[in-house]
Amino acid sequence: MRTTLGCVLGSWMLAAAPAFGGERPVIDGVFREWSGVTPHATDPGGDATGNFDLTEARLQSRGTALFLQVTFVNAFNLPDGPATDTDLRVSIRRLPSGSQLTFGFREKLPKLNGTNMSWRPLAFTSAPTTASDRMEMRIDLASLGVAVGDTVRVEFSGADAFGAPIDFTLTEPALDIPRRSTARVACTDLRVASLNTYVTGLLNAQRAPALRRMLDAVNADVYLFQEEYNSTAADLTSLMNAVDPKDDAIPWTVVKSGELAIASQWPMIPVSLNERHFAAVVRVPGGPDVFVINVHPFCCGYAGSGSDFSRIDLASDAIVDVARLRSGTLLPALVPYADAPIVIGGDWNLVGSSTPRDLWEQSPTRLSRVPLRKLIGDDFWTWNNYNAASTIGGFWPGLLDLFLVQRPQLFPRGGFVLDSRDLSAAELAAMGLQAADSGASDHLLLVLDLGRLPRTDFSGDGIVTDGDFQIFAAAYNILDCADLAMAYGCPADLNADGLVDDEDFQFFVIAYDELVCP
Repeated sequence: MRTTLGCVLGSWMLAAAPAFGGERPVIDGVFREWSGVTPHATDPGGDATGNFDLTEARLQSRGTALFLQVTFVNAFNLPDGPATDTDLRVSIRRLPSGSQLTFGFREKLPKLNGTNMSWRPLAFTSAPTTASDRMEMRIDLASLGVAVGDTVRVEFSGADAFGAPIDFTLTEPALDIPRRSTARVACTDLRVASLNTYVTGLLNAQRAPALRRMLDAVNADVYLFQEEYNSTAADLTSLMNAVDPKDDAIPWTVVKSGELAIASQWPMIPVSLNERHFAAVVRVPGGPDVFVINVHPFCCGYAGSGSDFSRIDLASDAIVDVARLRSGTLLPALVPYADAPIVIGGDWNLVGSSTPRDLWEQSPTRLSRVPLRKLIGDDFWTWNNYNAASTIGGFWPGLLDLFLVQRPQLFPRGGFVLDSRDLSAAELAAMGLQAADSGASDHLLLVLDLGRLPRTDFSGDGIVTDGDFQIFAAAYNILDCADLAMAYGCPADLNADGLVDDEDFQFFVIAYDELVCP
């Protein structure tokens, strides 16, 4: 079969790139699906008050959902910023003369025909949550009585405006709703879950049963908890043994520092990096041992605010400690694990600059983000305030929780964001969940599956063969693979550097003619 591989080498550069489905609008902070959309409005820079200096807007629709991509002169955070900024307001009216939705991004108070409302019926979300000069957002206009074929008028006002309103007709049918499985993909060696439990939720008499059901449903090997302020390691050890997520009666261990806790059945060596970064060497059976970091930096603010600088300082400090781990000078007990690959998860509170994440991605450890969609649908957001005392207005759902992984030492094999409110009755029953369970916290539960080997069995037949190579070859020289990967469209980027190239080919050759799970 090695000879057969050589026979197809000559033709791989001629293979056509597959259709990765990048036209499907997805609110993830990656803008590939907008490249073929002509701007519906443009505006010169320098005529605005504050940061909201519009330059262009592009629109798409799917069913009653309106998708907007807006470009600005400056990079900034959409929902928060200096008090000196004039707000940017949006008005969407059903034509010829119908219901009207209005909101200001800094005011964060949507109004339907003048009446305050929640973001939830609008299914509103935007990305990125970090500062950017491009923003994309989705608004479901069903509350306005809008149907496919209707025309809406979109106007911006306040800090800036376009020269004329944008009249846009919703022509495209609604998107299908993808439904994914919670099952582990073949060759998954490590499943990590992360959950901000919201103010010691695991010991809260009202909320803990729901949180425990979710922990039990995902059967992870390692759990990262944030905001467990008032619990002890002994409390959480008792809880995990009672939950028994893997139903095998093997004892669990929990290590804890401040509000951050890490739980596993496997041996762990705890490592306190700083008050908002807590780590452990996890002794994965069969290896490699993994250095898992649980993060929860300070919340809120915007790029350039004190909170943002604090998050940057905490990340920088933790990166110094990782460098010491690599050099064997962090702790004597960690010397045997100096080369352990790194997984970072938790609630990053990444609402200011992207710098805290960028520092990790640019560090010598070569970490890369693993994008995780909700189990049901296309959404990437992980936080919402739908369960606050008042659900009128406030911050809309955002992506605050995420995983970074060191590649190519570890390969993401799957994962999802769990929101029980999306599940059908049959899905709830199969997972042992109740529909309201995810409402026990303001953060959703994230699950990431990792393996030692790249997932080169693209065809799913259990062995890496010529058919898999043809699929790999079709993706060779894809230049925008980083964008495609955000939409789960680029599995051939085996080293996750944003390009399918010779290095990925070397990984493929190593796996060729091998069983997927030897």
